[in-house]
Formats: sequence, C-alpha cells, structure tokens
Amino acid sequence: MLEGGDQGGAYLTKLCLSLSRPELLLQPQWGVAPWVWLLYRVFMLLYTLIWCMYSGLPFSNPKWLIFFSHLTYCLMVVYHLVVSCNLSCATLLVRCHFRERGNGAEPLGPFPLPFLLSISLRLQWFFHSLMCAFCLTMSFLYWSLDSPMEHHPLSPFNLNMHIGKSAQALLDLLLSAAPVHLAHHLYQLLISCLYILFAVAYWLADYTNLIGKPYIYKVLHIGGYPIVASLCVLGFALVCLPLCPFLVAVSLMDPSSSVFSPRRRGEVLGDEATQSLLSSTTSSMALVPQEQHGTQLSGGF
Repeated sequence: MLEGGDQGGAYLTKLCLSLSRPELLLQPQWGVAPWVWLLYRVFMLLYTLIWCMYSGLPFSNPKWLIFFSHLTYCLMVVYHLVVSCNLSCATLLVRCHFRERGNGAEPLGPFPLPFLLSISLRLQWFFHSLMCAFCLTMSFLYWSLDSPMEHHPLSPFNLNMHIGKSAQALLDLLLSAAPVHLAHHLYQLLISCLYILFAVAYWLADYTNLIGKPYIYKVLHIGGYPIVASLCVLGFALVCLPLCPFLVAVSLMDPSSSVFSPRRRGEVLGDEATQSLLSSTTSSMALVPQEQHGTQLSGGF
C-alpha cells in the first residue's frame, strides 16, 4: 500500500500529464504494423477534418461554434492533427537515428525525446482525455435529452456528429496504447464548468442560437426550464462526465487483473513494463536487422 504522501504524489504526477514511458502515447496496443498505424492516423485526420468542414460550412455562421457537440468535433480534429504530427516526427526521428548509427557494430543505446516532442506528447494526452470523455458524454446526452425535446430529423450530419463521433472515440481507445487516468476528470470538469458559464452568459446577453431561440440547448434554457436546466448541469458534471470514461476504462480492463490495478493489453493503464515505440517500429522501419541493433525511445518527462 502506498502512504498518503506517495498516493498524493502519484495523483499529481498523473494530473500533470507526466509519464515515465511517454513513447506509450505513440504506439498501438495490438501489434499493428507501424506503417499501417501511421496511415490510420493520417486517414482519421483527413476524415474528421473533411466532415468538420462539411458540417460547418453550410451554416456560414459563427454561431455553429456555440454548440458543445460541434466544439467537441473540432477538438477531435485538433487531436488527430497533433497525434499525426507527433507520430510522423517520431518515425522520422527513428529513421534518422538508424541512418546515422545503423552501420556501427555497437548496439544502439537509448536516446531522449526532443523537448518539443515531449511537450507535444503531453498536449496529445490532454486532448485524448478530453476528446474521449466529451464525445461519449455528448452523444449520450444528445440521444437521451436533446433529441427527444427538439425532435431533430435523422440525417448524415446528425448521425456522424452524434454516433460516428463516439464510434471514433471508442475506436481510438481500443487501438491506442494511451493510458486512461481518471485523475484527468478534473480537466474535463473544469472545461465543462467554463462552457456552462458561457451558456449562462449567452442567455443573460439575450443572444440566440442558429434558429433564433434564446438558448443554446433547450435543456439549458434557464429562463424557460430553470429546474430542468439545473438538474441537467449537475447530472452532466457529476454523473455523466466521470461515468462514461470510467465505464469505458472498466470495459477495457484485463479480466484477470484487480479492479484497483487495471491493465489493458500491453499494460496500457500503467506506466511500467510497456513496450517502447521502437519495439514495433524497428521491425519494419529499421535500415539494419533488429537482432543486431536494438534501441529504446526513452522519454524526458
């Protein structure tokens, strides 16, 4: 058992987005070939970017960005942009390292990540935690509260925005080896509170949504349904937001492990004993045989 001080230090380490093995954020957890993994990341970036443009441009109105579900999709685009850049940079770093050292007789030793890449990996992990939590939560709230009240018709836009988005988040959780820490709920709660304050200020300023209604979402119509709006805010912040990522994390646990020490395949929920990026990358990208030259991309966090 950890002492109180050690537990607090471990919690703060997770809260500060620090990992002892930051290369974990770059690799898949199912033995996917590196070039397939890179193509998948680029494809997801292009797919989300095209859909985001297709969804927003027809409105030709900045009010499109007042909806949290739309902001969440924009967040997904930013996440895939950051992760694609990070993975491409790491791939080039590995190839350059082998070009420079591949002909030597000595085994390749560990080398640190560049500082900018280390910072970008922290940003990637931050976006990952927000994207997964908000996508799942907003889809649940849309189909359970907003859609029954507003009677939105089924359309490719709604299906992609409120089903496809969650499917992409679940797919990323399933394929990526990025750790899932419930301590990051504090970031999600903070951003949710900021959006709720924005919604209240938007209502107080007598602004309207895209169809001229004096609210952003009908369930947040404080002037018309103050009790319903208050209950929705509390349920979103205290129940839905922490519960959705928790249920996903539990579903990805190894059944043989303890609930208090969950492990996804490849020790995804832990920081120790995970495979490095190069354990999968060198097998197909190295310019020299792996059995002759082995290395590990160790982090500088």
